[in-house]
Amino acid sequence: MYVTYVKYLVSICIVPFLLTKTYCQPNGYYINNEGDTLNARIKMPQGFLRNPYFEGLFRKVSIQQTGGETTTYKPHEIAAFSFQHQKKRFNFESVPRGRYHLFSTTFKDSVPSFMLVLNKGKQAAAYLYYETGTEESTTPAEYYTLTRSIDDEKLYLHNFGKLKPIRNKLIAFYGYLPPAEKAVKRKFTRHSKMRKDLVKFMETVNR
Repeated sequence: MYVTYVKYLVSICIVPFLLTKTYCQPNGYYINNEGDTLNARIKMPQGFLRNPYFEGLFRKVSIQQTGGETTTYKPHEIAAFSFQHQKKRFNFESVPRGRYHLFSTTFKDSVPSFMLVLNKGKQAAAYLYYETGTEESTTPAEYYTLTRSIDDEKLYLHNFGKLKPIRNKLIAFYGYLPPAEKAVKRKFTRHSKMRKDLVKFMETVNR
């Protein structure tokens, strides 16, 4: 019983430590609204086990410039920023955030948000805008903005709700690209794999 009690005490001490949000400042760069690329260190929030905690980066980003001065930017103040963490490159762009409803026929762009670039190519691009939780579930909800180069139109999706409409929306939106319909098959069958399936889909249509 004493051993069990000790394990309990250790666990309640360690878990809050693991969940505590910390920061690191990986090397990267940002692009100002004039199109200039400037080297800098990006203040990146970290969550559980030092994984990137992107939630804080969709609204603002703190950047330490070459001279040592740190400036916090909102999405309309710079065009993009990028950094490398754990051998992975993360690119964020300032993209207008729309209304993420599957069955609406009209979309209204609102204020810009920083969004993580999931895939970007000649034909199309996919961005991630992430919010934690929904009213119905504590499972993190992910919101996506998709674009097409033919006319710069946008499609807004998310990783909850019925999956069949998502497949139909993608086929209709990218129907002018021959690989689109085939790229949807055997994908978008589980909400937990939505982001991975979306990246694979975009890689196919951008070939």
